[in-house]
Amino acid sequence: MEKTKPKKTIIALTGMMGCGKTTTATELAKYLPNFIRVEMDDKIENQEQMSINEIFEKKGEQYFRQIETKLLDELCKQQNLIISMGGGAFLSEENRNFLKQSTITFYLCASSNTIYNHIKDDNSRPLLKSENPKKRIKDILKLRENIYEKADYTIQTDNKNANEVAEEIMEIYTKYANRKPRCKRKN
Repeated sequence: MEKTKPKKTIIALTGMMGCGKTTTATELAKYLPNFIRVEMDDKIENQEQMSINEIFEKKGEQYFRQIETKLLDELCKQQNLIISMGGGAFLSEENRNFLKQSTITFYLCASSNTIYNHIKDDNSRPLLKSENPKKRIKDILKLRENIYEKADYTIQTDNKNANEVAEEIMEIYTKYANRKPRCKRKN
């Protein structure tokens, strides 16, 4: 009999800033009461005792990405988590390799207009500090989209509320969690 891989008990949400990762993770936690919701950016801010903006300004993006990778490595060794990643976390191949081993990943895909409407009044986004944030969102999305699509599943979030997105994720995750082990017979 062939051994099956253990079931992944971590759900990781990736996608652009403003695509709905945080609100969707909050809704998912209602469906999965035994899971702990982890907001990576919040954990990093608590650990560093400064905002993401301040980390970028004082220590640089490279430093931020290093602590992000270290945190993700630690989280991927746990179980029963819903991880809401920062928009850039999934871009690192090292991070994607950690995730592949222990998580089921969902790319929350939103149009640049949806993203802009969600975050246009939020001044805490370091990568959006530009004269034309709408164009900056389009540019970043264009650069990242092919990488985000490496997630296990893509969920379109335009014109959906967080609960609708969470329900779609739960439908997929429930099928995944309830799958039966396969048995390979030798003739």
